[in-house]
Amino acid sequence: MTRSFLTANSFAAAVAISLTSGSFAAPAQQGGYNQFPAAQYQQAPQAPQAPQVQQVQQVQQAQPSYGQPPQYTTTPYGVPPQAPPANRAYPNYPTAGYPTAGYQVAARPDRYAMQGTVPTPAEAVPQPQANSVPTNVPVTPVPVASGPTANYYPQADCGGCNTTPAVNSWGGYVQPQASSVGYAAGGPVYGGDAAACDYGNFGGAAGFGNALGAQRSNRQWFFGVYGLYMSRDNPGYEKLAVLVDSPAAYPYYPTEADTFLSTSDVNPDFRWGAEIRFGSTFGQAVGHDACGQGGGCDLGCQTACGPQPYAWEVVYWGLADDNQSATRIDALADSDRIYSSLNFAGLEYDRDGVAGGTFAYRPLNEYADYQLPIADPAGDPTAPRVLGVRVRSNFRAQNLELNFIRFPLAGCAPVGCGPPRFSLNGSCGVRYYKMDEDLQVAWMFTDPAVAGDPAAYTSFPTDDDNNFFYDVSTDNELVGFQLGSNMNWLIGSKWSAFCDTQFGVYGNNITNLHRVWSGGGGDIRFTNGADGLANVRSRKTDVAFLGEARLGVGYQVGCNVRWTTAYRVMAISGVALSASQLPNNFANAGYVGRIDSNDSLVLHGLQTGLEWKY
Repeated sequence: MTRSFLTANSFAAAVAISLTSGSFAAPAQQGGYNQFPAAQYQQAPQAPQAPQVQQVQQVQQAQPSYGQPPQYTTTPYGVPPQAPPANRAYPNYPTAGYPTAGYQVAARPDRYAMQGTVPTPAEAVPQPQANSVPTNVPVTPVPVASGPTANYYPQADCGGCNTTPAVNSWGGYVQPQASSVGYAAGGPVYGGDAAACDYGNFGGAAGFGNALGAQRSNRQWFFGVYGLYMSRDNPGYEKLAVLVDSPAAYPYYPTEADTFLSTSDVNPDFRWGAEIRFGSTFGQAVGHDACGQGGGCDLGCQTACGPQPYAWEVVYWGLADDNQSATRIDALADSDRIYSSLNFAGLEYDRDGVAGGTFAYRPLNEYADYQLPIADPAGDPTAPRVLGVRVRSNFRAQNLELNFIRFPLAGCAPVGCGPPRFSLNGSCGVRYYKMDEDLQVAWMFTDPAVAGDPAAYTSFPTDDDNNFFYDVSTDNELVGFQLGSNMNWLIGSKWSAFCDTQFGVYGNNITNLHRVWSGGGGDIRFTNGADGLANVRSRKTDVAFLGEARLGVGYQVGCNVRWTTAYRVMAISGVALSASQLPNNFANAGYVGRIDSNDSLVLHGLQTGLEWKY
């Protein structure tokens, strides 16, 4: 409609000129939309100013029918300039009397190339004068739907450290945080005051504040020192000695009520330990530009952008030796009598160890007073008698790990300008875990037939042939591959909860030692004469499983320091424990050396300490 209206007016003006002059002008030789010579057209009388302004406004309102608006030197309403499509041209309107100073029109190459004429600025589409723009219209920038401004996170007022929930930069122990170097000067900064803290953890917004995509990822070091207070579950139950008090009738078979000493008397206790963790991030970070072009980052869940996406970690921890001991003594003032529950059948003892000396080899069961069933002691008043029996245990554990962490596997719902409220990292690595367990049972006896033997219990000296000892030492060395995860949940401005898990399958190299020896230098040997002294060492390799979990809370002490406390539990199966290695008898070395690796173990306790990032 507008085009028809303008053409009719132009044509009417041309007819009026022709009638006044008395003749028509010849058409232009070069063709084009303007069919009248410029010289004659410029002499046409100008329309009154008011109609001209009305025509300009009508043209401006009708422009959308011809495509996008032309480019402006200044954008009066803050609308970003956009060029018209290449395949759309504008008609060549007469411009006489229309002000064009200070305006610039878009190029129209297709239409004029087809006509063979390149227009001059005077032939441009009429534009309104600068003073025709209302001055009281507020300028409100309109963001472009595509471009870098659609991909950065909004500015948030975080203040300083530990003032809002957003500034908690800990998304788990190994969660990295971005250096403030990565933020663009003057750009919108996700994370607030970058100079106050290195905010964003990986799920956070390191580098997102740079609308131009200039991000710099720096290596992040982390370090933790912890105290441990842990214990293990009770070992397998084994009866070691019974106390029998003149039963109604002999022979007598002891019952459970007669148990005088067992491995349950040396149950493990809680022990102190220490742990050290350290590591750093590594790997090529995904830049902001890549994220902005479909990297998978948005306000709700950031999984592809941030600082270096990998980390390595070395972990060492150990527990102090857990020494437990229990001793039972025969008072000799009553009719009670101690009998061994361990059967040493197959071993013999020469107290002085000199062939042809004072003593000869006698079955070791005579000195241990092992009987089943128990006979009436009154029948042999000269038989050796046990004065005391003692059991000792010792347990120690050490752990060494090398883990590689990938973060985040998940991280959603960032809080204000900080890390995501929930984050999940994955890890894989290798572990070396060593567990040593020792068990010793000692007997002190007296032989009424030997002059000078003690009449009562004294102690267990290692230089007295009235004592003999049975040691069982079992070592488990686990080496293998493990997988794990680190989960963190932000609770508030300073508190967070976390759960770390690891599990793996390991090869278990087991070493077991059985040794029965005398305190006075005498010999205890196998009765068969072929296996020599009662000193048997054996080895076995088996498969073990280990799973570990830590559940705890963290408190943000400072920008780069966090205090944590967690309950830790570790379950291990496929291991050998000393109590399970006690044989039924000592018939030969091969039987004694067999290793039972079907035991399981649980370690549990508290872990507390400080963590740093820098």
